[in-house]
Amino acid sequence: MTSLWIVHREPYFRAALGRLAAASGSVLEGPPGDACFDPERAPEVVVLGLSGDLESELEFAHRTAPRMRLTGWVAVAERHRLEFARQLFDTLPAEFLIWPPQATVLRDAIRRAALRGSESPLALSMRPERDALSEHFARAFADLEMPGLLRAMDPRLLQVPLLIRGEPGTGRETLARYVHRFGPTARGPLVQIVSRRDSTASGLLERIDAALRDRATSRITTFWLQDADQLDPAVQCEVAGWIAYGLPAGTPRASTVRWIVSSQPVGLTVELQRCAGGLSIEIPPLRDRSHAIAHLASSTALAWCSSRGLRPRRIDEYALFELSEYPWPGNLGELEAVIAQSLAATARDPLKTEDLILDGEPFAAVDAESLGSLLDSDEASDEASDEATRIAVVEADAAEAATDEPPAELITEMEEVAIPIEALEGSAAAPEPAGVTQAALPELETVIAEPATPIGEAWLKRLSGAMSHEVRNPLTALRTFTQLLPERHADEEFRDRFAQYAAEGLDRIEGVLTGLDRLAAFREPEPRPVDVGRMLEELLDKRRNTIHERRLLVLEELDRSWPEAIGDPEQLRFAFESLLDKALELVPERGDLYIASKRHESGLRSQPSVRILLRYRGPEAGDAAAQITDLSPAANALAFAIAELLVQAQHGSFALDTSDRNETLVVIDLPAESVKTGAA
Repeated sequence: MTSLWIVHREPYFRAALGRLAAASGSVLEGPPGDACFDPERAPEVVVLGLSGDLESELEFAHRTAPRMRLTGWVAVAERHRLEFARQLFDTLPAEFLIWPPQATVLRDAIRRAALRGSESPLALSMRPERDALSEHFARAFADLEMPGLLRAMDPRLLQVPLLIRGEPGTGRETLARYVHRFGPTARGPLVQIVSRRDSTASGLLERIDAALRDRATSRITTFWLQDADQLDPAVQCEVAGWIAYGLPAGTPRASTVRWIVSSQPVGLTVELQRCAGGLSIEIPPLRDRSHAIAHLASSTALAWCSSRGLRPRRIDEYALFELSEYPWPGNLGELEAVIAQSLAATARDPLKTEDLILDGEPFAAVDAESLGSLLDSDEASDEASDEATRIAVVEADAAEAATDEPPAELITEMEEVAIPIEALEGSAAAPEPAGVTQAALPELETVIAEPATPIGEAWLKRLSGAMSHEVRNPLTALRTFTQLLPERHADEEFRDRFAQYAAEGLDRIEGVLTGLDRLAAFREPEPRPVDVGRMLEELLDKRRNTIHERRLLVLEELDRSWPEAIGDPEQLRFAFESLLDKALELVPERGDLYIASKRHESGLRSQPSVRILLRYRGPEAGDAAAQITDLSPAANALAFAIAELLVQAQHGSFALDTSDRNETLVVIDLPAESVKTGAA
């Protein structure tokens, strides 16, 4: 039986409407201002009789209608006032009848109103879309806590605006659609208003006007303002006024309106942010959810296969590791695109690293710490000029080397790698050097033209960034394997890989800490003559087993005629050890490495130096490496950072060139004593 309210100022008319409606059972009658009409106990239908100046009736509808969104309405007015009543009750979803209505007409209207107010079953054609949205939402945000989401779904907060902020691709659209589809606004339309930089307030109003006229019978309307940060600040202020005080006069009205505003984390005016942020949800970027990337990728692959009726396919652990290391500037949308395109392009199971593609090109993962160092341009700006100078020196030496003939003794494989020893020289001829003795060390004050660069904020950031890079990679691998362990624990091969990764990761972290302990133990350098050629030769001899096992080709051209530089022997030994170990690690199996040393009469701030050149072919970083050299492994290696720090502590210079995608070039200049000449 339909629950019914009959509202009229006069008792006689209330009784007449009750008889015409054949009302019985759950019927409540009274004047518009009667306290018995409690919106918390809303009926299925309200029959509202309109009389007098209509002020009481308008106030009644204004007070109760927004809180009774499932209630149907029937309004009864005299013929000559019917159009006037329609204009005043413009947002009330009511059917208007002429007084006195025929009994059958009134009863049919009440039945239709009851049907309009009831929740209709979802059509079969709309169920797949609903299920897909629900599944996508659960997969995309399973690891996130969103306390604001429950508030946004509360029917009592139906008219409170919702602000969704996040970077492009984080899932703002999915969240907005989910709140509308499964929240209290589900029975009404979702009007999308796409913002552009050239959007005007009048243009936005035209779209809103057209949407409302097309849906004139809708009781609840949701306006979704997408990319609001793209709007001009003046337009944002106007939109803030619409949210706070309603749309301008002349615009069609909906009985109930909800605003959803989505934008990037920055770019909104204070006015729009405050008006739209009654409820607020912020979605973090995917790079801040690296712990969840492996699970996201795997679940996305399973969902893609399931939606197409294909057998489930998984992603190889190595590929998951690569995906977890990537910074994902396109966030979740980019990850889902990689998985979908890669699965469509190949039938391999499991999907391996080489199978990953994006927009038709092989997917090349870039380390997150590398990208972070590029974004930190403000702190790096102070060193830009010095870096440009050092790179210029490297390029000049490389160009000089290209014009000389390589030594005849070089083997064929090394012809394009080796730099002739003459390329390290600064002059064609030099006088015989005087012996370097302890008594001659005070003369170094004339050799060192500039003080060593102190360890300031930029160097601390460099060291901490490199250390984070070295430690985070093994931790990410361990985290990835740990997440997969519950479902793969029965796989013996997986357990073996897990044990291998764990051991290698812990050894790597221990090595990082040992190196940092050794660096921290050093005091101020104690300069003395150092035979650089002999030291490098000894260090290479200790690494012959590694060179042999990996079948590396190492070419040495170490000048023993003028070998001595000035520096702290222990600190230089640690610097060269760090440099060689990392270079040998980065050279691929059967790769090649070239190392040379030579005295340079004007190599260090126009003063004599011993120049050490290291050149090797390392892992390719892709085409982007030619433009963004800081993405190379060497530029982010802790060992290279330590070597540079120690070289500069000896008043030397350290230049690293990774602009060639195939090769890495390191040039070190260490101070040497000035040559003393006598009379001929």
